[in-house]
Amino acid sequence: MAETAIALHRRAVEAANSRQFARARRALATAAARTTDPDLRARIDGGQLTTAQLRVIGEISTEF
Repeated sequence: MAETAIALHRRAVEAANSRQFARARRALATAAARTTDPDLRARIDGGQLTTAQLRVIGEISTEF
């Protein structure tokens, strides 16, 4: 059974917190493809994240 978008998001946060940004990006991309819930998606201009942007998303997701 495939992981849910929420489980993939959690895995991405863990990866980002471990400074494994490429792994986090892949998990977030897969999570985005698996959800239709707009509350679980973030708009990313250009479809690319810098490591600083990914770090901030990780911080926000753990805070809220």
